[in-house]
Amino acid sequence: MSGTAKRVRVERNKIIDRMWNCVLRGDIAARNLVDANIASYLPGLLEEHAALERERNELKAEVARRAEQDRVNITLTEEQLRLRERSLGLRDDPPTATERRAPVQREQARGGRARGTITWSEHEAAWVGYARAFPGSARDQDAARIAERGGFGYEELADYLGHEPDTWRPC
Repeated sequence: MSGTAKRVRVERNKIIDRMWNCVLRGDIAARNLVDANIASYLPGLLEEHAALERERNELKAEVARRAEQDRVNITLTEEQLRLRERSLGLRDDPPTATERRAPVQREQARGGRARGTITWSEHEAAWVGYARAFPGSARDQDAARIAERGGFGYEELADYLGHEPDTWRPC
């Protein structure tokens, strides 16, 4: 709150206190004088209120803009970008045989997939989806930690990637 707004509010409160004292005493002339003082401060109060409302709306817009920017600014590594392009059909280069692989947990449901692996880049792409879905947990568990704990399940991968894993193969 600006200094002007504080001064205006302090003055307004003093005037209101004087007005109530006049009303309680029944002093009509003094009350009319207080009313005139309030009327003189009213334009300033209205202007200050409008300025505060504009500032509030600007802050709300800035918070919304930053939230959208944070949502979009999850950066993709080169490998994740290559994998995403491949999943969209923009690339058809197969993963290299020496590429690091991450474990995929066996599905518990009857008829579910067996344990398997996926390429590390696809695992990281799934982790990006996981980070969007669970931002608090993502701070505690990076992609490497999830792999250490057995990896994602096949259905989780499909959810976080937005499609079935491209590089899954059974163990």
